[in-house]
Amino acid sequence: MKMDILEDMRERIGCDYIPDLLFRQWDVCRALKTFPLYQYSCEQREELFRYVFNMDYENFLEKYGPE
Repeated sequence: MKMDILEDMRERIGCDYIPDLLFRQWDVCRALKTFPLYQYSCEQREELFRYVFNMDYENFLEKYGPE
């Protein structure tokens, strides 16, 4: 069974539908602190960050990474 990062994040946040993630960016940010990104491929991580935050994973880390 292939893992789906958007579906898994949807479940983690408690959204009914994947497009709801767009309106819950703050919740996604908080969930990322404990979300196992390492279990997903680079392509899946890129898909999540481009879909939810409209930026690629590397840019997100540069802008919002650990302080």
